[in-house]
Amino acid sequence: MRRAITAIVAIGLLVAGSYGLHALTETPETAPPSAFEQTPIPRLGEVERLISVFEERVAENGDPLDMSELGRLYLERAELVDDLGDYGSAIDSLEKSVDLAPEDQVAGLRLAQSYLAVHRFDEALGLASSLAASDSTDAAAQLVVADAQFELGDAKAAAGALEKVAALTGEIPEILTRRAQHADSMGDVPAALGYAEEALRITETEGSELRRLAFHLTFAAHFLNDLGRYEQAETMLNRAIEADPTWSSSRATLGAVLMSDGRLEEALTAYEGAASLSPDPGTLAILGDLSVALGDERRAEAFYDQVEPAASETPIHQDAYRRTLAQFLADHALEAERAVELAEVDVSQRSDPFGLDTYAWALYRAGRVEEARSQMDKVFDVGLREPQILYHSGLIALAEGNEKQARLELSEALDKAPMFHPLQAPHAKSVLESLEG
Repeated sequence: MRRAITAIVAIGLLVAGSYGLHALTETPETAPPSAFEQTPIPRLGEVERLISVFEERVAENGDPLDMSELGRLYLERAELVDDLGDYGSAIDSLEKSVDLAPEDQVAGLRLAQSYLAVHRFDEALGLASSLAASDSTDAAAQLVVADAQFELGDAKAAAGALEKVAALTGEIPEILTRRAQHADSMGDVPAALGYAEEALRITETEGSELRRLAFHLTFAAHFLNDLGRYEQAETMLNRAIEADPTWSSSRATLGAVLMSDGRLEEALTAYEGAASLSPDPGTLAILGDLSVALGDERRAEAFYDQVEPAASETPIHQDAYRRTLAQFLADHALEAERAVELAEVDVSQRSDPFGLDTYAWALYRAGRVEEARSQMDKVFDVGLREPQILYHSGLIALAEGNEKQARLELSEALDKAPMFHPLQAPHAKSVLESLEG
């Protein structure tokens, strides 16, 4: 459960951050999700019209400013429809623009944002650091630096970069969301919720654009869910969906909340709504898991069969969803060594606690229990004890022969969230019963 929301929020944070950055810098029973009813997206038609106009202009004149604007339009469409392919198009256009006009700070920033969105964190950090060095007042570039450092596992440097931005901007929502993310990564969910609620309050006071409002409602609901405040989270998410019915993340997070509350059929419906807008591999995987939990193996296989194609569609998808695929393989005890290889590459590029947990989980599935424990210890060193991590650690402890630790950790996972996952939570209960019997 938490894993699914974490992925959603990470992507959403980039979306919300991009709004702030722009403001700072630019005054069927087994039918696949593609068959679900689609929701029209306001403004998409105009963005696509402008993309056609600028594609023609770039083809005719090769002007770097037109290339930069085309890149911006690709980024906007990517945010509207959750399409990683548009980030690739943005990168192609913006790299050409920056090559022709390296002094263009705006094009450089857009390119750094694009790198960040597709998990090319080293490149995002390098470019944004250069932009920030050339203009110490460029808060937008500093924010990309902070995001990239955080994703690369350097929390201390990220915190320092964030303070530089805050000194320039004050405690705006884009700062508060990142403070929440940092607190959450250390297991301080109440503090994270406080920051998220303050960001939402400011956003509501400002009368912000609806997608931005939907993000902040969804972001705060994520932490309410972690704290077991399901009714409040559900109310907030329904507001988010009303504000912007075209954003998949609000619907997926609602699915996670309903799942946590044990309402699996309603959760399935909410996740189907998310998949109709953005059939990403994490959503497809949880749809399969929910289908299994509800006794529909045939439907589950239809979803599972789409996970790897969705994660491997292009090199950009492979980079962005490497961790998701490793998690999926480990969750379902598939291709254990491949899961380890994927997770190893992921943590070599992005060694945050959730990546280390995925690596530990994959190592456990591969029978490499001692190595799994070593990685899991690193996760607990930062103070993060969320249910799915505790479940993983509990099974690793059991494989080590440490039944006492296994009981404690599995019990803690279930105490925190009795339905943290539609398959793993029941399995945790079963293991506990066998240990206590």
